[in-house]
Amino acid sequence: MAGRTSCGMLVYGRSHKLRHVGLWQVAQVAACWSMAGRTSCGMLVYGRSHKLRHVGLWQVAQVASCWSMAGRTSCVMLVYGRSHKLRHVGLRQVAQVASCWSMAGRTSCVMLVYGRSHKLRHDGLWQVAQVASCWSMAGRTSCVMLVYGRSHKLRHVGLWQVAQVASCWSMAGRTSCVMLVYGRSHKLRHVGLRQVAQVASCWSMAGRTSCVMLVYGRSHKLRHDGLWQVAQVASCWSMAGRTSCVMLVYGRSHKLRHVGLWQVAQVVSCWSMAGRTSCVMLVYGRSHKLCHVGLRQVAQVASCWSMAGRTSCVMLVYGRSHKLCHVGLRQVAQVASCWSMAGRTSCVMLV
Repeated sequence: MAGRTSCGMLVYGRSHKLRHVGLWQVAQVAACWSMAGRTSCGMLVYGRSHKLRHVGLWQVAQVASCWSMAGRTSCVMLVYGRSHKLRHVGLRQVAQVASCWSMAGRTSCVMLVYGRSHKLRHDGLWQVAQVASCWSMAGRTSCVMLVYGRSHKLRHVGLWQVAQVASCWSMAGRTSCVMLVYGRSHKLRHVGLRQVAQVASCWSMAGRTSCVMLVYGRSHKLRHDGLWQVAQVASCWSMAGRTSCVMLVYGRSHKLRHVGLWQVAQVVSCWSMAGRTSCVMLVYGRSHKLCHVGLRQVAQVASCWSMAGRTSCVMLVYGRSHKLCHVGLRQVAQVASCWSMAGRTSCVMLV
């Protein structure tokens, strides 16, 4: 077929007893053919082994097929079989498929494993499909890895992982990646953890890379501390030759070593004006109890500029400390400003 020789090897026989092993081999078939310039081979074994070292094994067919598409070879490996008992482990593998192709100069592969393991060391594991696919877009490779499965009991831990997806692309000379993990862990060392999505995305603007890292999740109990982190975002850009960064952390920690801490946003922004860099540091948060000290810092601002050959700086701290080691302290503003006029420097210090 298609310029290739096909061969078939058939062995019909029956061995009633072979070293106290019942073996019945029906047919062993080897066939090879060619498709799209590539040779494909199929190896079929039909048989039944009633008892083999107290293991019931029934292998139906093992098929290997390879072909070529877009300059890349694709292979499919199918194994149909059933193992009734194997060291007290029930295992049935239905199909294992590997397929590879090429698109935009990049190879894509898909690996499918359909199977069911009823008991494996007293752990019920059922893996349905594991898929890996890669492609190229804008000079960057993107990959998707999907794992569909269910583990009913694994060392007394219920774990259910639905999909793990990694995708990368390029935009404005920077690579962006997205990593999604959908899963649920009912019990993990007496800790309930559910991670929904973890996303990392990076891009470039004005010669600076910006990154966003989002973690959506909920941890009901973690060492008897309830922690819920919603999003952690880091973004950086450039303006007037200076890099500005924004770091946002939205979260709530109900109990952490008997300390309630809630940090909403921490923002760092820097820019340049008249040859001098200005920075703004904003921290919005509330600490209800911290070593029996209530502290709330609203904003800390540092701004510097230049006028008449002299640099001027403004440092503003808006905050309130209700109790600090039994000391009430409130600092409103501390300002230092200096300038030069007629060859002499003047400074003003305001508190």
